[in-house]
Amino acid sequence: MSIIGREDSTTRHGLPEHLPGRPARVNGSPWQRSQAVWDQAGVEWVPDLPAAARRWSVPKIAIPVAVLLLLLAAAGAYVARGPAPHPHAAPTGAALAGGIFTADLAPAVLSGAAADGNTAVTIGTDQNRARFLSSVDGGRTWHVAPERASDGGEPAPGAVPARIAAGRGGWLALGGSAVWTSKDGRVWTRQPDATVFGPNDQVAALGRTASGFVAVGSTVWVTGLDGRSWQRLTLDGATLDRAASLGDIVVAHGTQRRTVTKTVKKRKVTTTVQAEAFWRSADGGRTWTPLPVPATLATVAGAPVRVVTGPGGFYLVREVAGKHRSATVLTSADGSAWTVLGAIDQPDYAGLDKLAGGADGLSAVMRTAHNGTAVLHSADGRSWQRITELAPGRTVMGLAVLRSATVVAGNPGFLWGPSGNVDLAGIAGAVHPDRTVAALATGAGQTLAVGSATGAAAAWTTTTGRAWQRVQLPVAAGQRRLTALAYGPRGWAAIGQNGSLPLVMTSPSGSAWNAGALPGPDGTIPYAITSTSSGYDVVGRSGAAAAAWHSADLRTWTRATGDLGGPSWMSGVAASGTGVVAVGGRLDHGSERPAVWTSPDGRKWTSSASVPLPAPLAAGSLTGLLTNGPVLVALGTGTVGQETYAFALTSGDGGRSWQPEVLAGRGAFTAATVTPHGFLAAGITGAPGRTDVVVWTSADGLAWRRATPLGTGLDGAGAQRLTALTVVGNDLLAVGVTGDYRGDTPTLWHTRVP
Repeated sequence: MSIIGREDSTTRHGLPEHLPGRPARVNGSPWQRSQAVWDQAGVEWVPDLPAAARRWSVPKIAIPVAVLLLLLAAAGAYVARGPAPHPHAAPTGAALAGGIFTADLAPAVLSGAAADGNTAVTIGTDQNRARFLSSVDGGRTWHVAPERASDGGEPAPGAVPARIAAGRGGWLALGGSAVWTSKDGRVWTRQPDATVFGPNDQVAALGRTASGFVAVGSTVWVTGLDGRSWQRLTLDGATLDRAASLGDIVVAHGTQRRTVTKTVKKRKVTTTVQAEAFWRSADGGRTWTPLPVPATLATVAGAPVRVVTGPGGFYLVREVAGKHRSATVLTSADGSAWTVLGAIDQPDYAGLDKLAGGADGLSAVMRTAHNGTAVLHSADGRSWQRITELAPGRTVMGLAVLRSATVVAGNPGFLWGPSGNVDLAGIAGAVHPDRTVAALATGAGQTLAVGSATGAAAAWTTTTGRAWQRVQLPVAAGQRRLTALAYGPRGWAAIGQNGSLPLVMTSPSGSAWNAGALPGPDGTIPYAITSTSSGYDVVGRSGAAAAAWHSADLRTWTRATGDLGGPSWMSGVAASGTGVVAVGGRLDHGSERPAVWTSPDGRKWTSSASVPLPAPLAAGSLTGLLTNGPVLVALGTGTVGQETYAFALTSGDGGRSWQPEVLAGRGAFTAATVTPHGFLAAGITGAPGRTDVVVWTSADGLAWRRATPLGTGLDGAGAQRLTALTVVGNDLLAVGVTGDYRGDTPTLWHTRVP
């Protein structure tokens, strides 16, 4: 793939007519006409290969018949490049790079399960995407259920389901304000977000009713079968934690706040008390009536009540006090009056974690006296049989009862069914490597890429941009990831996160690394790093305020001072002729505005008084900064109405004044680099989940041209995004990610510098 793609500017593709390394065009020659056609199609040309070494592929674009005939007639000198011949070598052009940036499979995250008849579905997440695993044969075989948006296209990433309910041919899953629906559990549709769910709302339970679905938690929400139109209800002083539905009857458990007035020493004292409470709804959760707490519920202090539906009605289960621990089982046909049915009474009973029910029985997850976990089943709630013991260290998140089986799901990713443990890695598309390539930098004759792999910080190195090797980094507990790096006078420095703490890793040569920490409390996040003749500077945020650090030797880091008050953040930094410049944003009456700071040495920062936001943008902030001689270019993303645009601010005086420019076409900025010909910025355009890569080039930072490159990892179905760019000799090297609902794969783009 060449960077040349669809034509988006007044000149051809907004890029030079002739790219370095290609033959100059000769008017009239057959191979010249072929190359011109392929250029316009966005397909890379390479020298012809021996017949045994050729690998052909079909271009990702539609080619008219007349064009195809021309190509066939003139194909004696060149062929279209196919897949890379070596799994660890990147071709010229864009390609999937899973074999280059290697990583182990990440544990799956499963958060719930539901069943209807002989169909079971587990919910979870994979690489920040919703994941639905479906079985239609009673839990014996499983597949990844396809997902789509409400318009039939690719769903947007970033939301994962936490609750699921099913029954009578209707399925629904919730995650925050995100809603998914399915008619049969086999194919899921991401509906428009439900705006009735606020950022502080908590959904504790979700149930299927005869008229739709009901969710309970910090309040009550109801919707019809389509999951699109939601109604928010209020139960004064109530917080619900359990609910079960049978037809349109719903029984819920929770706590009720009440105001109580007592006379103490002849004075009336008013206090608020919170007590256990039950409620019942006969209309699918729209209106509620308080129920008395069943008198037969002898309790262990603080023991939760489990409420489910099962054969013939509703069931309550709660632990009982006494020398021998067990749990009482109560039943009710309609939720109004309850009678004791039996007990969960096992010799090693230590507590109840989960309870689920269906038309054919009940299942429970029980803690044992020796820190084990057992799964029990009952056909009637009276007698219980142990059906399996789960391996130590497993946390059950989902439990569902099918017609003749029980399904158990949890973390770290496990799934158990009638055939025993399910190998999630054996389900096509269920588990992917946890791998992110976030940054690139070139120095001392090598290029480093950093990111994360299966919860650990990761790095890869190359001298050519094609053959890569994994770098050994220090191993430590916790979730580590690297997000930016720089090369300077003392060697390499990479920054990132260790859980909620800032992380820094350093190396003189790029081979042997040491891990350290930047001073700062939990919630401190470093975003960018640069090197100068006097050391290294890191910028980010700590809490709600911008933060910066300086090191002269990569051993000790000093927290910077100056105009770093919040609400603000620094997200880009670069050396200038007069010191160091940082860019980012600040909140002004709830709206994002671009912000710039300058420092002579990285130790004390001064905030620029006025930083322009180019018209007609109403809000926006800066996320990247480049320097090329005396010219500084800050790049960011802004909005006007519902539209998103990338923009640039250019300075020729060390960041004291800036000239603003909105870059052509809608899109959001993602990465940038300095090239031998000026500046290059990458971004994305399109709806969430369906983004393509766009690039802008500029010789001086003032006049920008836009192009949309074509190829694997650059355009097409799903979401494409470039995360980092660098220049290696005369080549542009870019890393990114491409993916859809099935998961993400890293991409590598190697092409001539435009």
